[in-house]
Amino acid sequence: MTGTIHPKVQTRPAKPGNPISDAVAPPQNQIVKRVPAFWIYAILLVLAVYTAVTFVKQENDMKTLHRATAEVQAKIEKEKHLNQQLQEQKMEVTSEDSIEKLAREKLGYVKNGERIFVDTNK
Repeated sequence: MTGTIHPKVQTRPAKPGNPISDAVAPPQNQIVKRVPAFWIYAILLVLAVYTAVTFVKQENDMKTLHRATAEVQAKIEKEKHLNQQLQEQKMEVTSEDSIEKLAREKLGYVKNGERIFVDTNK
């Protein structure tokens, strides 16, 4: 008789007042209803669609952020180049020769002992 399964296996009825048999065996007057497979598949389908939509949305957001990051990096490089040019210009302007040149051309300054020639034909 070993290895065979009998379709009609009889169990002993639970004795009232026995805490072990009351905890293990469900009450006989309770009807257990199964959820139809349709609803399980519907819930799984809704979860799959939600996951796919969320994934696509996040992918688009990531692309947008990458584009924005690239634009900001380009602006940073442009500003670094401009900063370098301004630093060079600052070094030029603060030298003694360029200060003297600006004073002569823009302000009309002369050194002590120099002669000024004025063109009277103008």
